[in-house]
Amino acid sequence: MADSPPDRPAPAEALALAIRERLSIEGAVELPGIGTLRRHHEPARVAHDDQGHRVLLPPRYTVRFESPA
Repeated sequence: MADSPPDRPAPAEALALAIRERLSIEGAVELPGIGTLRRHHEPARVAHDDQGHRVLLPPRYTVRFESPA
């Protein structure tokens, strides 16, 4: 397989960019025959560190994979 020209991302990078963009806009990406990637929001929460101090964990988005039924 030939290398991509310098002005275009490699195929794997292009796929990752397309999935990331679609997740940010629509919240889900269906991969036919494989499953679905869904954006999931985790709210901020308070946790305790190793010394028992309370720390605030900021909100974040994660991606979850759902396999077809």
